[in-house]
Amino acid sequence: MLSLFITPVIAEKMAGQKLLTAITGILVIFGAGGLLTGNAIMITIAVICIGGACGSAFSLSMMFFSLRSNDGREASKVSGMAQSLGYLIAAIGPVLLGFMHDITANWLLPITMVGMTGIILIVSGMKSGSDRKIATV
Repeated sequence: MLSLFITPVIAEKMAGQKLLTAITGILVIFGAGGLLTGNAIMITIAVICIGGACGSAFSLSMMFFSLRSNDGREASKVSGMAQSLGYLIAAIGPVLLGFMHDITANWLLPITMVGMTGIILIVSGMKSGSDRKIATV
């Protein structure tokens, strides 16, 4: 929860946020790997890493709307489109992971998918974290 509040403060002071998005993705990957170990201490650390990364990713994504837009109108257009798609994906995620668990009868595939979202965060963060404005039509 702390990362939800600290990340925007740090991100605002940076020209580009590529490093923050990379750290966020790495924490998700590390957390997913920790969950797969089965060690109680490692699982606790992994859950903290994933939780911190989720808070950081959410605050960065909300901040990108204003950082990458030229004005409020442009920010609202991008925000509406991105949040609609983002919340749809977020709603499907838990159901999909539960379905994978039911089909495979173990957590290997769902947790691997969580780790793969870390890779997606890194790749998309490298693009959205660069110091530039977007143009909407």
